[in-house]
Amino acid sequence: MATATMIVLNAQGMEESRINFDFNPSEFTVDYAPKYTSTKGVTKEQGETEFVGEGCSTLSMKMTLDGYSNVSEAASTDISTKVKSLRALVQIKPDLHKPPACRFEWGSTKFSGHVTSMNVNFTMFTSEGKPIRATVSITMQGKKGAQQGLESPDRTKRRVLPQDTQLYLIAYGNYNDCGEWRRIARANGIRNPRRAQAGTVLKIPPIEKP
Repeated sequence: MATATMIVLNAQGMEESRINFDFNPSEFTVDYAPKYTSTKGVTKEQGETEFVGEGCSTLSMKMTLDGYSNVSEAASTDISTKVKSLRALVQIKPDLHKPPACRFEWGSTKFSGHVTSMNVNFTMFTSEGKPIRATVSITMQGKKGAQQGLESPDRTKRRVLPQDTQLYLIAYGNYNDCGEWRRIARANGIRNPRRAQAGTVLKIPPIEKP
């Protein structure tokens, strides 16, 4: 059986660590929000809407953390360490100056983005107050496709590198895959992605079809 996992990504969009859940979610919800804008002009009626790109997709789910053992209270596992690992997803990392990007994986489901909300409801404790069961509600925000407009991933594009933005975010915004930052680095002769200067015009190469 495939186990649900949260993968924490580093500044280069590579796996830094992973959090394996004790139980898979019974359900999760993904909201998709295409972006429209109202238009007005000589050829368009007032109030007519025009599609301008993808909005932010959102994943919401509830996960159960369970360290309870029916053998004995002493055999039960304190879940505080796992809760602390999950809390790190909404805390600022000193090297990034913001919370880390992450990727939720469960079977064929893969959702990359940032955790924007987390609620931990502790539901069971030992006689000493050690938490051994909790329900964690997590909301993740995925990519914002509006910056891509109507361009296709099979065409070469140009992007200006914004201030405080890493190549892995550019890769995710254009390929929906943080790991494709290498493709962008090779195309632009960038050896050290951390030294890429803000304002640099990047060539975004097309995805090569097999």
